[in-house]
Amino acid sequence: MNRCHAKSENYFVAAMGEITVSMCWDLVVIAKDKLNGVAAAIYRKPTDNECYNNRIKNEPPMCNESDDPNTAWYLYFYIVK
Repeated sequence: MNRCHAKSENYFVAAMGEITVSMCWDLVVIAKDKLNGVAAAIYRKPTDNECYNNRIKNEPPMCNESDDPNTAWYLYFYIVK
């Protein structure tokens, strides 16, 4: 792996760590394939909103009440201000 790629990968891992912690997700496992070097991380979402409600900084904000919490695919992203 070249240095530029390693730096990019480390940035991505750090950014994912920040956002997943702010969303109250737990890192279950992170592993890198020995053959091709592809890495994968598996996160667990909380089962309730207790962690969200206790956050000091409300970022990212909770979803709108009108959002369907069971919808996972084909959603449009919108900018949160």
